[in-house]
Amino acid sequence: MWKVDERTVESLIGMIDGAELALPQFQRPSVWGKANWIPFLHTILLGRPTGTLLLLEASENQHLHPRKLDTAPELKDRGAKWLLLDGQQRTTTLYRAVRTGFGAADRRKKVVIDVRAALDRGEMVEDDLQLVSAQKVPGFAELAEQGKVDFGTLFDAPELAGWQHSFVEAHYGGDARSFAYDLKQVAPRLTDIGSYRFPVLVIEKDTPLAVVADIFEDMNRRGQPLNKFDLMVARLYRPLDEKTYFDLRDEWVTALAEASYLQQLGIDEDDGMLPLQLIAKQVARLPADLRGRVKGLTGGDALELDPLQVIGDPNAALPNLSLKVAVDALDRAAEFLVRSCGVVAPQLLPQQAMLLPLADQFLMPERQRLGPAELKLWFFSVSLAIDYYGSVNTYADRDCNRLEHWAKHGVEPESVSALTRDMVNQLDLRMAFTREGNILGRSVMALLVLGGALDWVPGQFAIKEADSIDFHHLVPDQRLRSWYGRAEDRKPIAALTPLRSSTNRSIGTRDSRAVITELGNDAPQIMSSHQIDTELLEKAYHNKEAFESFVEDRERRLKELIIKALGL
Repeated sequence: MWKVDERTVESLIGMIDGAELALPQFQRPSVWGKANWIPFLHTILLGRPTGTLLLLEASENQHLHPRKLDTAPELKDRGAKWLLLDGQQRTTTLYRAVRTGFGAADRRKKVVIDVRAALDRGEMVEDDLQLVSAQKVPGFAELAEQGKVDFGTLFDAPELAGWQHSFVEAHYGGDARSFAYDLKQVAPRLTDIGSYRFPVLVIEKDTPLAVVADIFEDMNRRGQPLNKFDLMVARLYRPLDEKTYFDLRDEWVTALAEASYLQQLGIDEDDGMLPLQLIAKQVARLPADLRGRVKGLTGGDALELDPLQVIGDPNAALPNLSLKVAVDALDRAAEFLVRSCGVVAPQLLPQQAMLLPLADQFLMPERQRLGPAELKLWFFSVSLAIDYYGSVNTYADRDCNRLEHWAKHGVEPESVSALTRDMVNQLDLRMAFTREGNILGRSVMALLVLGGALDWVPGQFAIKEADSIDFHHLVPDQRLRSWYGRAEDRKPIAALTPLRSSTNRSIGTRDSRAVITELGNDAPQIMSSHQIDTELLEKAYHNKEAFESFVEDRERRLKELIIKALGL
């Protein structure tokens, strides 16, 4: 699917001139400025490596909709032979340096190199390359008299020969051999810029787009990742009429702006694969001749979707399904979590992928889907079992199938039937609120909010939907450091509770007794809403044994809360 190759500067410029090299639609505009242009061109002149380029052989099957590089000629019928996946900034910089110049058209600048200064110094430095207004750059002969050269001249063979002759006459008394030797020491590529070679990784056409994304990410660890949503933006970029194009990114941003519950749970513009995965799951249920290579809801499956299915079209395999419909289902799933499960903030959602099985149900007619009580049992059963830790898409796909089967046949999935009093009593709520404990801990905190946990301020304010949530150390971490060396020992689930972020900051590292005293008559009800024994908490601040007794008691209380809240 790929091979290692090379491309010279001359061949790259020729590919751009001939409209054979273009950018896929997902690429952002060129962003380099002088601080990047000059060091890059300086490195080229020295003949040093500047990194690998990544080219994809264009294919109609990709539907990546190429666009031209900045300042390059227009493409012919929007076609191109090669797509530049990695190397846009470098390639665009080269093209501007030898062809079109830098900056706006009415203030175009050229790169002028002070060759004389470099030769006198015995070294070419970045300061020898300057951006000069194109209107002030004279012809090559006059520049040669000044000891300088326009970068564009280096790529024009007749001009370069004329410049060399003029420079040698003006500064070397006609000794071309000495000039060539000295120049090779300070800028070995200056008179042979066209043959400078870039290593290139070439991906052959019809390589699966999921593989393309993986190759890009492996090559570009320190740069902007090429994620699967970017690829879908390119694939789906197509005309809707004579004046407008379907832009998946704009459509997603617009739909998300109207999805208030998704926003409340922290879903943002970077999470655009969620609705595409949901659509893919619906398509995966179709007969083989209609679903194509879509088999589930992974990112790779979403990349195989028929564009019409995302755009929304009567001719799509599922004519009533589109991006907008999928986002609406996800928003209803988020609303269910907020209203029925206490997940009122991103910090209380164990895993974003858990939205997918819920949204999958909300795409079904109400009479055919599970009811709120059943969905609530599913959500907490998988959370308390610490599912969705690891391969989250695998879990989401599995649970879409399980919930669908439950709705059709009335048979509880194994994860739900395993949610019993005994299972809850065996939970380890002294587990650290890190890694897998994060999933269990968030679900317990959500149940506290659902049960009416009050904020720790006089007046008994309930934790509201719009509040930012922190997980408050009931005994400050700073205090626990003197008793426990390992960070995970200082953060058991049973020693944390949800509070408004502002309240948590105001408490800081103060003694629990002082905080409880400030709450006055409200303290008993507030502590009770968090399943806390006030007397044990007051003692827990002062020694390790008292803290461990408090954690043991609160673990028991939290388990009783879970059993009661879930009707077990």
